[in-house]
Amino acid sequence: MNKRIISIAALCVMLCNIASFSHASNRCEEKLTFRQRALNQKLLNKHTNSFSLELDSGKIGNQVNSNTCWLNAGISMLESSKRTFSRSYLLNYFLIEEAKKYLEQETPENILDSGNFSDFKHLVTKYGVVDSKLMPETESSVSPQLLILELNTYLASNISKKPNSTILKGVRKILAVHLGKVPRGRERFKKNLSKLKVPIEDFVLITSYPNFAYNKKNKQNLNLAIERLFELATSSVEKGFPVWFASDYERDIDETTGIMNPNIFLRDQAYGFGKENSFGHISRRTAYNAEISDPVHAMIINGIDQNLKTGAIIKFKVQNSWGTSVGNNGIFFLYKPWFFQNVYEVAVPKHLLNAEEKRLLQTS
Repeated sequence: MNKRIISIAALCVMLCNIASFSHASNRCEEKLTFRQRALNQKLLNKHTNSFSLELDSGKIGNQVNSNTCWLNAGISMLESSKRTFSRSYLLNYFLIEEAKKYLEQETPENILDSGNFSDFKHLVTKYGVVDSKLMPETESSVSPQLLILELNTYLASNISKKPNSTILKGVRKILAVHLGKVPRGRERFKKNLSKLKVPIEDFVLITSYPNFAYNKKNKQNLNLAIERLFELATSSVEKGFPVWFASDYERDIDETTGIMNPNIFLRDQAYGFGKENSFGHISRRTAYNAEISDPVHAMIINGIDQNLKTGAIIKFKVQNSWGTSVGNNGIFFLYKPWFFQNVYEVAVPKHLLNAEEKRLLQTS
C-alpha cells in the first residue's frame, strides 16, 4: 500500500515537472526573435567569409545616425590601407553649397545632409580631397543632426533680413565651430585626385529602375537592366576599381553575420505558414512600385568571390559605413540574387560601357 502511494506521488511529481517544462518551453518559444525563428541554418553553414579577389581599402567608417552614407561610400572608394581622407572637408563644402541653394529659392526648403554619387563627384572634382589628419572628424561630422538644425534655424531667421553674402559668412562661421577650420590649398587638394588609384572623374552613375525604360536616359543617368549593372560592377572590381552603389537596405540582411541574401530568412518557418499560406516572393518591380523598396543606403563593393572552376560570381565583398560592430567587422557579403533584387544604382568607370551605352549616355 505504501509503495503504491509513493509510486503515485512520484508520478504526480513527474507530470508536474513535464507540465512546468512545457510551460517554460512555450514561454521560451514566445521570446524567440524573428532572426532566431527565421535564420536559414543551411545557408549559414554553406557560407564562407572568403573572397577570390579583394581590393586594397581604408578603414571602416561610421556615419552613426547621419544621412551621409553617400559621402562615406564615395570617400571609401578613394582610400587605401595607407591613406585616408577627411569627411569633414567635403561635408563643409556640401553644406555651403546647400545653403547657397536655400538662399536662391523662392520657397526655401530646409537643407539636409543627404546626397548621391553625383553630389560626391561634383564636390571632389571641384574641391579635391585632403588627408584626414589635416581636417579630422568631429562630433558634428560624424553625427551632424545638431549642425543641420543650427544651419536651418540661422538661415530661416535671417533670410530677407540680411544680404546673402553676409548670411553665408555666418554659415561659414557655424561650420567652422562644428567641423573645424578648413585647410587652405584647394588647387593642391584637387591635384591629389591624379595620384589616386580611382579616376573619379571618369566614373558615371548607371541606374536600374524597373518602372523606367531600359537602355534609355532617366534624367541625367542611363537606365539599364539589372543584369547589366551586375556585369559592370563585376568588371569594375576585376579591373581594380571599387564600385559605389545604392540599394534597399531594409530586407534580407543579417547584420550579425553580414550576409545579404534573399534566402537568409525562412519566413514560412518563422510564421508557421504551410503551402496553402506561403509568405511568397515579391518581384523587384512590384516592391519598387509599392514603395516598399527604394535605394535608401549607399556602400561600396571592393571584392569578389568567384567559383574558379565555372567562373560564376558567388558574392561581392561590401564595405559598409556603420562601424565595425555590424556585419563581419563592418564587412558584408552580398550574394548575387540579393544584388538582382535590391540594387538600383552603381557608379563605375565610363570606359567599361560599350559603344552603344556611351552613345546613349551622350544623348539629351
